[in-house]
Amino acid sequence: MALAGRAEAETAARTSAARFARSLADEVVMHERDQLARGAQNLRDTVERDTEAALRELLDALLAPGRAGIGLLESLAERRPGRR
Repeated sequence: MALAGRAEAETAARTSAARFARSLADEVVMHERDQLARGAQNLRDTVERDTEAALRELLDALLAPGRAGIGLLESLAERRPGRR
């Protein structure tokens, strides 16, 4: 009789341990999935921000000669003799 009770208790303990292990594994998977999702979002935000900054710098560099030319023309127009 005592051996039967012990066997039942061991079976119950194994079942509980297995359920606990599955539950713990599920929590770890959810935590890691959330961490990966946050990391992916952070990476996406960084890439968007850096790309926007690089495009802005590229546009400034491409427009700089035109701005210099306009500035030169304005300067020459201001110095034009007979201008009122």
